[in-house]
Amino acid sequence: MEQELRLLILEDVAAEAELAVRALEAAGLNCEWRRVENETGFRVELRMMRPHIVLSDFTLPRFDGMSALAIVAAEAPETPFIFVSGTIGEERAIEALKQGAVDYVLKDNLARLGPAVRRALEEAASRRARRHAEERVARLTRVLQMLSGINTAVVRIRDRAELLEEACRIAHAVGNYVCAFVVLIDPHTRIARGAAWAGAGVDRKAELSYRVDDSGRSEQGESMTGRAVRTGQTAVCDDITQVPGPWRFADTLAVLGIRCIASVPLLIDETPVGTFTVAGGEPGMLGEEEVRMLQEVAANLSFALQYLHKEDAVRFLSYFDPLTGLAKRGLFCERLARALGRHAGESQEVVAVAFDIERLGAINDSLGRHVGDRVVQFVADALRRNFGGNEWLAHLEGGNFAAVVLDCASYEEAVRLVNENPYGNGT
Repeated sequence: MEQELRLLILEDVAAEAELAVRALEAAGLNCEWRRVENETGFRVELRMMRPHIVLSDFTLPRFDGMSALAIVAAEAPETPFIFVSGTIGEERAIEALKQGAVDYVLKDNLARLGPAVRRALEEAASRRARRHAEERVARLTRVLQMLSGINTAVVRIRDRAELLEEACRIAHAVGNYVCAFVVLIDPHTRIARGAAWAGAGVDRKAELSYRVDDSGRSEQGESMTGRAVRTGQTAVCDDITQVPGPWRFADTLAVLGIRCIASVPLLIDETPVGTFTVAGGEPGMLGEEEVRMLQEVAANLSFALQYLHKEDAVRFLSYFDPLTGLAKRGLFCERLARALGRHAGESQEVVAVAFDIERLGAINDSLGRHVGDRVVQFVADALRRNFGGNEWLAHLEGGNFAAVVLDCASYEEAVRLVNENPYGNGT
């Protein structure tokens, strides 16, 4: 069955409008139509009715067809406009076509009206399809540029937090998404939290937190990121207003002006560790080609996360003692050299103190190495409390430790501070 044609007629004579409608019905066009005869009514119906086509007389007592054509060109440029008149001359008809009218039909030859309307509708549909195709190409070009930019960031950036923030920034600025964010799962607590965010709602990053259980759901319903984590598959919603049932964070997305969303899992060894999520402001944005590009972005980010994790582990083992988490001798000496250079010529002393745990060897021999390790860890924890962190501490080897004391007026004051409570309060 042919779609009903929404028809707006600008005509001051009701009988003339009815004749035009009958001519269209005789040509097989099923019409829903409205007749108006002044500018106010024309503007209202154009906005409310959203007609498929406009038919207009050329001359009216209180309005004119050329003014109506200008209004349509400004407010509904894709709507075909046809003059149906008994008074339009050839010169005026040519001028009307130059101004945007698609055709003109004389009232004494209404048999031509049906074919003219059909042709105008077909041409309008063709223009819309061409425009949509051009917009789609432009859209995919932007997403491809986004993919290229994020790939460059993956190669260039070695800090995980900085990389994720840059990926979201590029997705928002280049990909033209309303917002983009990354969620990562804490492997110990199984809590998913926002790790990076760009675009609308960045102030709500802290609110993006939920527990990931076996189902991926919560009492408030499943989120798109939760679904991606639970299934290990890309979750896409092309129109959030059409999602049935409870959906977590749906209200927040609506407030931010988001109409479509895609959440792609970040996988390490085939295990979801988080998601890369983008959101658009128009329904229907997320086509298959675009989703495939988003999946490629997520795959590259997943590779980077795995690489950086291994790189961090190698770096940690190179510079830090894995038992205590304190600096090894080489890193400690570098830090001490920088402190000496920075404070050279000042009245304040930079004091390095080395000490060890007495009878640690006897503890290892009598109670076992694991007990000795616990003692070493206890001392390291006490030193952290006393020195306010790791930066100026070192575990050299065995039970040997070193510390740097800054901002003391004299060597004697530094020694006194260390001797007063070397293992923290209450120990």
